[in-house]
Amino acid sequence: MSDKRQFWFQHIEQWEQSGLSQTKYARQQGLSIKSFGYGSLCVSGRCQN
Repeated sequence: MSDKRQFWFQHIEQWEQSGLSQTKYARQQGLSIKSFGYGSLCVSGRCQN
């Protein structure tokens, strides 16, 4: 797994466990909601490395 995909995989996993909305989780982690959406694509294997 690429470093970028691993990074996002961990965030998506933590977000799912948090019970927060994507927006709230992203803000807490200092991520933009746009980058969080990109991270979702990475986890599914659809982002560019």
